[in-house]
Amino acid sequence: MKGRQTSHLALVLLIAAAAGAQHVPKLSVQNYKSEVDKLMALSTESAKKQLSGDVDLKVIATKCADELEKARSYGSVAVILDRENKQLRSHNAVAGTMTFDYVAPDRYHVVQNAWGGGPGYDFDEWVTIGDSYYTFTSIWIEGIEKALVPAGYDPRHTNRAWGLPKYVDVLRGEQPISGDMYLYNGKPYYLLVYVFPPSRHPEFPEFVARGSANLRLWIDSNTGLLAEADFVPVPEKPGNAPHREFKQVLVAYSGDIRVDPPAEVCYEDRPGMCFAFIALPPTEKAASEIKRLSHSNPEYGWSVSYPSNWTIDSKDVSFVRISSPAADGLCGFHSFRTDRIKTADELADAREKQDEGDHFTTSHSPKQRISLPNEVTGWNVVSEIRGGGRSRRIYMLRDGVAYHIDCEAHVSIWAKVEPSFAQMISSFTLERKP
Repeated sequence: MKGRQTSHLALVLLIAAAAGAQHVPKLSVQNYKSEVDKLMALSTESAKKQLSGDVDLKVIATKCADELEKARSYGSVAVILDRENKQLRSHNAVAGTMTFDYVAPDRYHVVQNAWGGGPGYDFDEWVTIGDSYYTFTSIWIEGIEKALVPAGYDPRHTNRAWGLPKYVDVLRGEQPISGDMYLYNGKPYYLLVYVFPPSRHPEFPEFVARGSANLRLWIDSNTGLLAEADFVPVPEKPGNAPHREFKQVLVAYSGDIRVDPPAEVCYEDRPGMCFAFIALPPTEKAASEIKRLSHSNPEYGWSVSYPSNWTIDSKDVSFVRISSPAADGLCGFHSFRTDRIKTADELADAREKQDEGDHFTTSHSPKQRISLPNEVTGWNVVSEIRGGGRSRRIYMLRDGVAYHIDCEAHVSIWAKVEPSFAQMISSFTLERKP
């Protein structure tokens, strides 16, 4: 599984089996490819507008929400498009896809592909059933995420974000700004259009729209069920294609959708020989239990403490690196003299703008003040890195010297390394002014 870091798991194989012998369950939604493809093409350009008469849009929305909450199962394909990313032009602007089956109350089978910067996409596949969590890593393993992130990464949060609840919330809580009837492939659909700030419904991808967002919901008027959703930024100029877009198709409501546990591993030439896999959590000490070392940088007048089992590279005094034991977490301490940048606020804005412009990061949190030793204050920002990374950044400026701390890790292990990041940041000390 490319999207997860598994190199330092303590995996015990009771009996090893060839990966080719592993049974991989097929997604049920794949049986509805023709219907999915047609709905992906549904738009105001491909459908024919009809006279709908005087209809109560809120009644239509409420009925749809009611029907969605009754659905016992469904299949879905969702796509995120990024037309601004030049690297994706040869990939039809597809930044990521999520294909999944859902069976009430808590069964999901998910396949996710996310653009990682090339040459291809990062692939993840998992099944969750109640408290059981299975991950595909060329073999199916149960409970692997508990070993990866002891603090508790929960794939169910991802499942829910891609599922129906976000649409139910909009249908019940928002008022459509417009509604029309369309005919498409011989079927009538209501198109309800909503406008709202993404912060009001954070389950929708913030990457797509940071200002006002436009959500178009295509509802099958015969069943009252949501068929297709299109989430885009409110266009600056009407008629222009959105730079970024999230589109989701939903099919086979209460239909032939199954989510079963992955079958055990069996040898192809000996069907009766089947074996199990166990994932053991790593025995790492908590950050607070590990002895700490100190490092001083006399050239730029700062010091920091760090865990003794982490590795420091201080050959370049302007860019000191401190890495975790597994090399899956890194804190960089940047220092440079500047006449151009006058405030830490300006430093933070310039760096975040540059990284988003270069498509290195996808979003960042609002700046927050942070106080450090010796009456030093700075700005604290958390940025999401394209491909599944996360970075906590601290920006400071004093006496013409810019200081920038950048602590990075993949989101799948963030909870494991973040306490060490926080301790290093809080220990960062600039020499007291004379």
